Amino acid sequence: MRGRFGPDSGVASGALPGVYVVVAVDSNANTLRLRDEAGRTADVYVSERMMDLDSLKPGDEVEVDFAVPGPGSTRLEAAVIWKLQP
Repeated sequence: MRGRFGPDSGVASGALPGVYVVVAVDSNANTLRLRDEAGRTADVYVSERMMDLDSLKPGDEVEVDFAVPGPGSTRLEAAVIWKLQP
């Protein structure tokens, strides 16, 4: 299933689990910029304990399920993430 970011993709609500394309990797900040099937992008925080972001590159596909944001949080955070094999 293809994932989808909500219209306010910078906000932690509205992101649906599914498959996204990696646009950019920032290992220092533990974030991925991901693109959904409609072309919308958002930065997603990934815990360093969950995945070695250096193993990803632009163009890779990942399946992501998002964490429920805490009160007042606007950060998108991966609860589960894995790289899809070509």
